Amino acid sequence: MHDIVDYFQTATLPQGPVRLGPHLSISNVPEFVKVHLMSIEAAGDNWKLSGPLIERLEKLRYYIESSN
Repeated sequence: MHDIVDYFQTATLPQGPVRLGPHLSISNVPEFVKVHLMSIEAAGDNWKLSGPLIERLEKLRYYIESSN
């Protein structure tokens, strides 16, 4: 989990909408990352809550790294 947090603290985020799948489109990437990181922190060790959030951030990370 710390790896994903560290990554997004320094990552250059894409501007504009990003489509990560048929049911996941992000219109405001910085806000998406901010809210997800805050929610993961609030969830603590509760994987049931933080797991889906981390998975979405991992998809975004893959998208960013694939675009470079």
